[in-house]
Amino acid sequence: KTFVFGWRGAAALKLGNLKDALSDLDRAVELDAKDVEAHVWRGEALRLMGRPADALKDLDHFIEASSRCLWGYFNRGLAKDALGDRAGMMADFASAVRVKELAPQIELISRTLGAAPARALSGSLDGAGTSAFMKKGLELAKGVRRWEPYMQNIWMRYQ
Repeated sequence: KTFVFGWRGAAALKLGNLKDALSDLDRAVELDAKDVEAHVWRGEALRLMGRPADALKDLDHFIEASSRCLWGYFNRGLAKDALGDRAGMMADFASAVRVKELAPQIELISRTLGAAPARALSGSLDGAGTSAFMKKGLELAKGVRRWEPYMQNIWMRYQ
């Protein structure tokens, strides 16, 4: 049941129905608080609903459990930025680019934006550039919020 509510909530979020998404994702977390994928989706839903402080709770939990996942860092960084914590957003971006396994994703997002991958990987983007980078990454990944390399290869293959 947890997966049904989590995946249905993620689908509702991607379809723009944030209220239903949040309802399903709340239920998924209620059924299994250890389901970290439901936390990243719920954090994203809360962020998109204009509730970044609430989103941080889920996203902090997700990153603690999945510290090698780009999508948690990007969502948390954007939530921090919405709260006026630009330095916190930049720190999350820097944490993500330090994970060597994430370099192919960073490079692909850079090329899509027409930016030099080395600039993003060095963490030398400004605040507005970092925010745009994170948003573009989440958009390109479509419905992928998992961390396993094979899942990263799936969304990257179709860019």
